[in-house]
Amino acid sequence: MTVEIDDRQRDEILKKAARRIAREVRIPGFRPGKAPYRLILNRFGEEAIQEEAMDHLTQTIYKRAIKEAEVEPYAPATMEEIEWNPLVMQIKVPTDPVTELGDYGAMRLETEAVEVSDDEVARQLEQLAERYITFEPVERAAQWGDMVSITISEKDIASGDMLDEDREMEITLAERDDDAPELDLHTPLTGMSEDEEKTFTQTFSETYPEKKYAGKEIEFHVLVTAVKAKEEVELDDDLATMVGDFDTLDELKEKLREDIAEQKQYEIDGGLIEEAMEKLVAEAKTIKWPSAMEEDELDNAIKNQEFKLEQSGLNLKAMLSAEQKTLEEYREETREKVRENLKYSLALSKLVELEGLTVDGDEIAQQVEWMIAMSGGSQEARDAYTSSEGARVVANNILTDKARRRLLAIVKGEAEEEADEAEAEEAVVEEEAVVEEE
Repeated sequence: MTVEIDDRQRDEILKKAARRIAREVRIPGFRPGKAPYRLILNRFGEEAIQEEAMDHLTQTIYKRAIKEAEVEPYAPATMEEIEWNPLVMQIKVPTDPVTELGDYGAMRLETEAVEVSDDEVARQLEQLAERYITFEPVERAAQWGDMVSITISEKDIASGDMLDEDREMEITLAERDDDAPELDLHTPLTGMSEDEEKTFTQTFSETYPEKKYAGKEIEFHVLVTAVKAKEEVELDDDLATMVGDFDTLDELKEKLREDIAEQKQYEIDGGLIEEAMEKLVAEAKTIKWPSAMEEDELDNAIKNQEFKLEQSGLNLKAMLSAEQKTLEEYREETREKVRENLKYSLALSKLVELEGLTVDGDEIAQQVEWMIAMSGGSQEARDAYTSSEGARVVANNILTDKARRRLLAIVKGEAEEEADEAEAEEAVVEEEAVVEEE
């Protein structure tokens, strides 16, 4: 923005600046603020007066120019250049982002039909049946698949220290993969019977994740207190009644088929939304934002990274030191991701505006209560989510979800159908309201 000030107004600005200087500095023969302009100019110099005048220019002239230009600054402006004769200011004003989408209403994407095979239902049924498997005591040696109850003690052979003593536990014996952890209690227990004892040793590498074992040779002493065999569950109507409100196995299978189809549709829709978002951004006519917004988002991204590292017991400074990077280098590496996120968020915000999507207080309240419940219902969570900032974040999340679902409906060609259904529901509500009034 270029702001030009006429000579008369410029002279008045400089004289007021000189009077302010005169009030702050004692000048012999003159009361505070009453020394003539020429005397102040000769004594302090033109640059000192101009510097004092800058505050007036930014506080008064700048605000007036912004108002007259009908500009809404995103952040405080900066003075890029100023000339005093004549008085001309070049001001950089960060403005709100500008987004102009393409013809997104005409976007269409192909979607695949959801199919669920009998094998998928059978696998799901078997996994469900495993939850109802029981183990019954047997009088024989333990085999793979059995559950073995033991009392175990552990000793560090080198130091003689007991790491654990007479701890009771249950283990379901399973054959081990090549990449299984070094600790193996399964193989030694196979073939043991109730009341049988065994002592064996295992050596662990220096890199073993459990510190009490790392780099040590450990002696284990186990006493088997019970051997239990798996009782398989029959895939029949009895299983269906155990699982839920089903009378027959066929009813249960049908519900499993519906659940699998719903999950598949959810995954397909998720992929479609991501593809639609890419298309929305790629076909947008304009998406631009002020540099101040980009810097703010960079600050937030780095703060979020610091928080995540702290949650893991680390810190950003140590991470950068290990990677031999400066904070500025890391900031520039993060910039491209921030720019990508800005494109998507601004495009989605414009979609919310154009589609007239809104969120009401009831929706926010319901979501807040759900999030509090998911957080364990603590007072700390309640205070966080019911604060003005918490409610704002929740509202934004709801709007984002609505926008993504609307975009999905558009690319699937279902948006008009949804709009008709919404209008029909609204008409019913209005009709019911009229009936109540009568």
